[in-house]
Amino acid sequence: MTDPAPKLPDYLQRLRDKAQQMRAEKQLKAPATSVVSDAKLAERARAYIAKMPPAISGQGGHNQTLCVARVLVHDFALPECDVWSLLHEYNTTCQPPWSEKELRHKLSEAQKLSQAGQCERAHGNLRNDDTPVNLDGILKPSEPPFQFAREILDTFKHLRTPIIHGLLREGETMNIIAPPKTGKTWLTMELAFGIATGQPVLGFETRQGRVLILDNELHGETVAHRLPAVAESKGVLLDEYADKIAYKLLRGQLKDIYSLEPILKSIEPGYFKVIVMDAFYRFLPKDVDENDNGSMSALYNKIDSFADQLRCAFIAIHHTSKGLQSTRAVTDVGAGAGAISRAADCHLILRPHREAGAVVLDAAPRSWPPVPSRCLRFNYPRWTPAPDLDPAELLMSRTKRKAEPDVDLVDPVAKWTRKRFVAEFITDIGRTKPAILAAVEDRDDSELSCYRAERFIETAEGAGEIFRWDNGPKKPPCFATVSQPEIRVNEREGESGFALEVNSKAIHAAPSLNHKRKKNRSKKPKPNGDKVPA
Repeated sequence: MTDPAPKLPDYLQRLRDKAQQMRAEKQLKAPATSVVSDAKLAERARAYIAKMPPAISGQGGHNQTLCVARVLVHDFALPECDVWSLLHEYNTTCQPPWSEKELRHKLSEAQKLSQAGQCERAHGNLRNDDTPVNLDGILKPSEPPFQFAREILDTFKHLRTPIIHGLLREGETMNIIAPPKTGKTWLTMELAFGIATGQPVLGFETRQGRVLILDNELHGETVAHRLPAVAESKGVLLDEYADKIAYKLLRGQLKDIYSLEPILKSIEPGYFKVIVMDAFYRFLPKDVDENDNGSMSALYNKIDSFADQLRCAFIAIHHTSKGLQSTRAVTDVGAGAGAISRAADCHLILRPHREAGAVVLDAAPRSWPPVPSRCLRFNYPRWTPAPDLDPAELLMSRTKRKAEPDVDLVDPVAKWTRKRFVAEFITDIGRTKPAILAAVEDRDDSELSCYRAERFIETAEGAGEIFRWDNGPKKPPCFATVSQPEIRVNEREGESGFALEVNSKAIHAAPSLNHKRKKNRSKKPKPNGDKVPA
């Protein structure tokens, strides 16, 4: 059930009465077969609206709503008051619904286009034809759908104003991607202070201006604690940033990108240079999957429209997927759909360096030359450039597959290698694995765990660097750097004893052992079951 039509202003009521009078006069002159009542016409228009897909912001919603308004005004020839009522019904299906001001603007545009003759009928006399209106062929383009190179060159003579030289321009969007709990919020403050004061930030020149941070993670007390800490470390006075950095604290308020529109529309265009969304995943609308390319494209289209309206740049703070990203390309780093990196004008990522507390910065900008990799180091409470580190030394994965036993396992921090482990814990005298692990524990080295020691033993055996000694079915094997000795028993005729030769060294056993073995071999049960006498 639809809501009742809103009460019409006096001028619209007079307009409606005049339209009804003119329609009545026209119906008296027309043949009886061509007369269709207002009620039936409105019913057909309502049926047309019900079959139209909803207008979705960021997916051509403006053109979709304008198209509906033009058909109601031109093809159905309904009075303005009826068109307004039907547009209200259609607006309930839009995502998000248009404001009354926006809806009136679209109705006004539809009336202007109809008066200019830019619409034409698709089905002859609609009043006698009950076929639903088809949009194909109704609308003519109001302007050519293309621009020649000459026009483009004459229109766009300069690139947009830089905000962060090498990375970001006015009206562009930038992603900052880093692992969770890396210090992305501290990096956001570093950027805010750099832009607010016009000072270089992380080695990039900036253009001075105001910064707005839409923060949905930090409490106000946390922000109030961090800002002075960063300012003091940078030597920035309160008056230099207090009126340049603004916050909108949104934690716990469930604000998505679409619900930010009233907040952003209240901002004067050009007032802020940069608007930061920290963190991006909390601005996703309900039931929107960050792995859906279509949904992510629509969200970035909305951000682009905000950037154009406010004449500023947007920065989205996002996180990486699980695991180390060292082997991935720059544009492949980041959780969610690939449209997240493709839609942004600059995709900036931070990946862990081999040195603790350091990261490697890489960026893929659209309107700038390629950015060389550089290292940053976190010295509380700031991120600072670290030119002494090599950007190629990314932190690599600490685990290797068992299918590659010949690969030397290296701990990037402790420098423990398989060869070093074999040299210090395996000798030419066989030792069981528990004995080796006990020696590892006695060493009390936090950089070498028992798990890593077991892996070293497995891979060293597979590589032929150590050998397994078999001590029997009920005894644990031993490991040594030499192969297991060969044991040969020599029984010489005429001698009561025997000799064991181990690695060409003779070890003579006691004669009693030889007699005992001969005695045991002579024991054979008799057919009657009697035992052999001792």
